[in-house]
Amino acid sequence: MDEIFTSPTSAFFKSAIPINVDPLPFEEFSKFLIKKFESGKRKVLPDTLEHGFNISNNITGDIQQLCEALWEVTSANDAVSPGNLKTALELIFTREQKFYEAFVSLLTDFQFKCLSALAREGGKSVYSMDFVKAVGPHSTASVNRAITRLIDINILFKSGKEIKFVNPFFKAWLLPRGR
Repeated sequence: MDEIFTSPTSAFFKSAIPINVDPLPFEEFSKFLIKKFESGKRKVLPDTLEHGFNISNNITGDIQQLCEALWEVTSANDAVSPGNLKTALELIFTREQKFYEAFVSLLTDFQFKCLSALAREGGKSVYSMDFVKAVGPHSTASVNRAITRLIDINILFKSGKEIKFVNPFFKAWLLPRGR
């Protein structure tokens, strides 16, 4: 989306002022969410929400998606627990499986290995020797090319010095499937 307004070749170049929206603070957003769950007679513990925020990378839309799935897998008078988070994630995975499989089908085996390693190891030291070892016997240049390709096809993005998944649920889906 940014490219529409930031690329000199776009018809919409400089036609909008970019603004960055930071994640909502956990303290405020969790209070709002707890009240919403309470209105449906569901009790959710802050620890469960905090874990959900971590899974969702504090991305507001993804937190909402996870909360909607939590709502679907619970009933009135339920206590929303970490076990419900697993069930909610499975619901999201079921809904998005074709999308995830389509992304995986675009990847070479090495790109998939890099993506799986990134899901396991995190994206703070993607170009370190430890990360390269986690991927397998390849060079840093090979890892760099694979990560660049994954960014180009919008599976990953750079956030400062860290590489992150565009869709944090895709990351969670990948974890048990890494080769």
